[in-house]
Amino acid sequence: MLHVPGATFVGINTAHGVTRRTLTWNLRDVSIIGDIHKEQLDEAKEIFEKSPPGDARVIVMHHNPVRGELSQRHGLKNTHKILGAFAEMGVDLVCCGHDHQESVHYIEHTRKGTVISTAGTISSRSRGGRPSSVNVIAIGPETIDVTTHVWSGDQGTFVTGPHKCFKRSEYVAAE
Repeated sequence: MLHVPGATFVGINTAHGVTRRTLTWNLRDVSIIGDIHKEQLDEAKEIFEKSPPGDARVIVMHHNPVRGELSQRHGLKNTHKILGAFAEMGVDLVCCGHDHQESVHYIEHTRKGTVISTAGTISSRSRGGRPSSVNVIAIGPETIDVTTHVWSGDQGTFVTGPHKCFKRSEYVAAE
């Protein structure tokens, strides 16, 4: 857990190795699929409940809970259940990776929307021959801005790429 003025970050380990819970019928998924246990969700919920009102609630984890555009698969087991749990906790932002392709999604829930920022990679292992990239995120009191910076071999640096701005919605607690 990390708390900075205006935001509370909770790290969740999704890389538990090959377990019964991460096995699927797709052999390509062996040692690829991540998992989050109920105890981890309970701990994150407890931390967020103790965080200052108005703080941005941010989950940081490895595996992507949203289907990758090129890979066409989720990196995380039980994504609908996990995203639902994040919505119940009032999570504003999920920072993840795993898919080696940058993306930014907004998941609408009945209680609160959640921004999913999937980092690209700064290695040579990006998908589809795409250049390396990083997402730069600015969290304000009313918005979450995500700007992708893409490596330019010609310029020898990261250059500003696509930008998305999302309104932070108010969390409505369950009654």
